[in-house]
Amino acid sequence: MKNIFNLRPIFFGAVSLILGIVLTTNYFLSKTTFNLVLLCLFLSLILFLVITLIVCKFKNKMLFSKYFVSIIFIVVFAAFGVGAGILKTYENDSNFSGELNVVGTVEDVKKYDNNFVVNVSNLKFNDVSVNGKLELTLFSYDSNLNLVSGAKIKCVVDVLKVDKNFDNINYIVNNINYILTTNLEDVSIENSNYILKDKIKNSVKTQLEKFLNSDNASIAYSVLFGEKENMSANTYEIFSYSGLAHILAVSGLHIGFLVAMLVTLFKILKLNKHLSNILIFIILLFYAYLCNFTPSVVRAMIMSMVLLLSKSYGKQYDALNSLSISAIIVLLINPLNIYAVGFQLSYLCVLSIICLNKPISNTLLKIKLPKVFVNSLAITLSVNLGILTVTASQFNEINFISVFSNIIVLPIFSVCFSLLFSICFLGLIFPFINYLLVVPNVILHFVKLFANFFSEINFLHFDLFNLNYLIVGLSIFLIYFIGFALTKGSVKAITSGCVILIIIVSTLILNIPKNFNDYFATSSYTSSGNYLFVATNNNKRIIVLNGVDNVENVCLELNKNKVGQINYLVVNNYSLKDENLVKELCKKYYIEKLFVKSYFKDDIFTNLSKYVFVNFVENDVFNVSNIEIKFYELYENNFAIGINFNNTNCLLINDTATKTELVNLSYETNTYDYIFTNKSYNLSEIGFYAKYFVTNKNLNFSENIIYLFNK
Repeated sequence: MKNIFNLRPIFFGAVSLILGIVLTTNYFLSKTTFNLVLLCLFLSLILFLVITLIVCKFKNKMLFSKYFVSIIFIVVFAAFGVGAGILKTYENDSNFSGELNVVGTVEDVKKYDNNFVVNVSNLKFNDVSVNGKLELTLFSYDSNLNLVSGAKIKCVVDVLKVDKNFDNINYIVNNINYILTTNLEDVSIENSNYILKDKIKNSVKTQLEKFLNSDNASIAYSVLFGEKENMSANTYEIFSYSGLAHILAVSGLHIGFLVAMLVTLFKILKLNKHLSNILIFIILLFYAYLCNFTPSVVRAMIMSMVLLLSKSYGKQYDALNSLSISAIIVLLINPLNIYAVGFQLSYLCVLSIICLNKPISNTLLKIKLPKVFVNSLAITLSVNLGILTVTASQFNEINFISVFSNIIVLPIFSVCFSLLFSICFLGLIFPFINYLLVVPNVILHFVKLFANFFSEINFLHFDLFNLNYLIVGLSIFLIYFIGFALTKGSVKAITSGCVILIIIVSTLILNIPKNFNDYFATSSYTSSGNYLFVATNNNKRIIVLNGVDNVENVCLELNKNKVGQINYLVVNNYSLKDENLVKELCKKYYIEKLFVKSYFKDDIFTNLSKYVFVNFVENDVFNVSNIEIKFYELYENNFAIGINFNNTNCLLINDTATKTELVNLSYETNTYDYIFTNKSYNLSEIGFYAKYFVTNKNLNFSENIIYLFNK
C-alpha cells in the first residue's frame, strides 16, 4: 500500500522546536488561559508520542523502527523549544531605572526626518556593566555629527525598562532591555577604537557617498549590509509599495547572487573544489559577520554550504532538510528569532520555493507559456503566495504588484549587487577601483525608476484590518502539504482545496469594515501626540490630529476599530517634514478634504493636492459636517484644538505647550468633558475644568484608548 504521508524527521524536529518556543513564550508573555490550553495540548501530544513509542517497542517492532527517528526528533526538539522559551522569557537582566549616567557603543543607526534611533550596546549605567542593549531616540539634527557604528556615546538621561510582553516583542527579540528619548545636544559622541567590522563598513559608506549621489549611496549601503540609516522615508516607501523592499535587506537573494558569483570565479581560476568550498565558506562567514549575523543571512549561509558540500561529495541535496537544519541552528542561538519578521519571511520564501515551485512550473508549462519565462515566474509566484499571509498579518496589507515588479527588476538587481559587492570590497585594497561605482550608480537609477512606476499602481494593493495567526499557520500547513506531506494526488487536491477555502472565507470575515450607525468617538495618545476620531450620525467620519508624528500609531488604532474610510482630516502643527505622513494617511483612507490653518499655506506642497483637497481655515472656529472645531493659538503656528460634537466638548493640547502657554489657554477655554494631553502639569491647578483629564503618565510609547460612545 502506498504511503499517504512523506516522513521528514529533521523537518518534524524543526517544527516541534518552533511550536515549543512559540507556545511557551506565548503563554509566559501573555499569561492568558487560551495560550495555557494550547501549551498543555502540545505537551500532552509530546507525552502521547513518548508513550506510543514505548508501547511499539514491546508490541509492534516494525512500527517502532519505522517511526523511531521521527518521534525522537519531535520529542527532543520540543523539549529544547519549551526549555529555550522559558529561559528566554525569564532570563535575568539588570534592573535599572530613573536618571542614569549612560555610556555605550553605537551598534546601528536609523535616520528619520526629524530624529535618529540608535541601538547602543556594551552598556554601562553609573559605571556598572549592563546586559542587553538600549534603544536611544535622539531629536534634532547636526550635519557634523559623527554618529556611526562603533562610536562611543555618553549621556545623563531617564532610562525606562522594557516590560517583557507581546507589545514589546521586537525589543525582546533584539535584546533591547531599556529605552530612552532625549535631545541631541544632551549627548556627547566620541570616536572609539573601532572594531574591524565598523572600519570596513564606514570605509565602504564613505566611498559610496563619494562616488554615488546621496539617495543611491543610501540604497547601495542598505543593499550591501541591510542597514537603512541614511535612507529617506520616501525612498523606502517607494520600494515597499512596489514590492521590492526585500532587496534593501541582505537575505538569501543576496547570498545566492554572491555564491553564484564566487563559484563562477573559482571555476574560471580552476581551483580545487574543496579549496573553493573552504574559501566560499570563509567569505560567507565574514560577510555574515559584517551583516550582524541576521537570521536570513545565517540561513542562506548554512543552506549554501550544505548544497556545495553535497555536490562536492556526490550526495543528494535535500532542500527541506537543509532549511530545517538552518532553522534549528538559528533558533537554538536565539529562540525569539521566530518573532523577527526577517526570520519569518526568509524561511517562508525558501519553503514556498521548495514546495510550490514545481507544481506552479508544471501548471505554467501546461498553458503553453514560453519556457524562458516559466522558471522566474514560478519562483516569483511561489514566494508571493508563500509569504502572503505573513506580510498581511505583519503589515496589514496585501500587495500583488510584487509578482510583476520582481520579474523585471531582479535580473537588473543581480548585476547591480554583484558589481557593488566586487567594486566596494576590492576598492578597500585598490582605491582606484571605486571609480567604477559609476556603473552601479546608473543601474540604481533604473531600479528606482521601475520601483517608482510600480509603487504608483494601486489597484493590486489591498489594506487589511486583521489576520488571525491561525490563518497564517493554516497557510504554512497548506504549503507543506502541497509540496511534501501528501503523496496521493486525490487526497492532496481535496485537502488543499478545503484549506484554501477556509483561509479565504476567514480572511474576508475578519476584514469586513465596521459600520458606525450613530455617534462614535475614540481617542488615543502616545508619547508623540494625540488624536480624535469621530463618526457622526450622518455617516461622516472625521479625524483630528494634534501633531502628525504619531500617524503610524493612529493607523494601528484605526485598524483595531476597523475604520475603512475617513471623509475629513483636520491637522494641527503641520510642517514640511510631515507631508509624506499626511499624504500616506490621505491615500490609505481615501480622505476627501484636509483642513489646516492658513498659517501653513506656504508649507503645503502643491503635489499634496493630487491626493486630497486642501481647505485652508482662515477663522479660529469652523464646522466640519456639523462638528464645531476651534483652534486655540498657543504661539505662532502652534495650536490646541477644541472639538464639540453631540453635546460633548473635547480639548486636545499640543505636547510642546509650556506651562505659561497653558495658563493663558485656560483663560480662553470653557469647561470640557475630556481634555487630552501628555503634559505632566496639574491642569486643574492651572485653571482647566473637565469631567475627565486623559493623560499619558508613563510617556514610554504605551498607548491608551478612550471610547467616548458606543464601544
